[in-house]
Amino acid sequence: MNSDVISEYTHAKKIFIVVSLKGGVAKSTTASSIAYWLASKRFNYRIGLWDMDITSPSIPKILKMQGMELEFAPNGKLAAMQFNRNLSVMSVDFFLPSSDQPIVFDESKKKTHMIQFLKSVEFGECDIFVFDTPPTTSPELLTILNLFPPKNISLVIVSQPGDASSNAAKKSIKHLKATGLPISGIICTMNGHTCKNCGTYDPIFPNPVSIEDMAKKYGIPYLGDVELGTVIQHSLRPPVYEYKYFKKVLNNLVNNKPVKFKPMSTDIPLFKKAMIVKSMDRNLNKMLKKKKTRPVKVKKKRM
Repeated sequence: MNSDVISEYTHAKKIFIVVSLKGGVAKSTTASSIAYWLASKRFNYRIGLWDMDITSPSIPKILKMQGMELEFAPNGKLAAMQFNRNLSVMSVDFFLPSSDQPIVFDESKKKTHMIQFLKSVEFGECDIFVFDTPPTTSPELLTILNLFPPKNISLVIVSQPGDASSNAAKKSIKHLKATGLPISGIICTMNGHTCKNCGTYDPIFPNPVSIEDMAKKYGIPYLGDVELGTVIQHSLRPPVYEYKYFKKVLNNLVNNKPVKFKPMSTDIPLFKKAMIVKSMDRNLNKMLKKKKTRPVKVKKKRM
């Protein structure tokens, strides 16, 4: 673990790390909503929101902060951007010359960039940090998880009730349980839609999977669900989830204790050097050895 980075965040009461294995599940909207409402007068926490998806950042777009100019703090570090009195934000997006500028990183240097980025920003005193992570179980996520005091970390998993997303969530749960880090629970997004005119509820996905039942099966808390169309529809406010639809999730995050699991060995599947990958390599090698090459017979043309 990197002690220099850890020391910057030891004063925080909690570090919520919002994760998903699959993209497109409204993870960034969920992370933004958590930070936005916990910083509001209803909770009045001092929040630091980190957009750690360094190749596809979206937090500034959601919070309508794109185009803001970076400034330096008195200690020489970059000052986190102020959304309001209680909410500070940092993202690679603030460094881009335009909103449509693509970001390409050398994968071998991404870990170094991430650590340097975390070291270079001053948030001041924060009660809670919220991290929006890239959708993955790759070394990027492991890098983030290994940079902070385990006792402060609380993992928040996001999934849709669709078949593909829920299957990815199962893998994500297994992976995160293997780390031994505390898990706050799982949030179900896009959980159907209720018509505001007639009150009729319609599922978005055919044969939706019960994320609540899945949470029970894997022994993690179910934080709540959010329906489609429940974000704030106002030109001057960010499109985060409306409080009345999101308050159950927020209260569970703040009041419930995360669950802990026994960390698994680094030699087992789903953690660091996964045996699954090694097994795939062995099976592929066996298949290649068994494959017999036959000489190709060339037919002679008749004269």
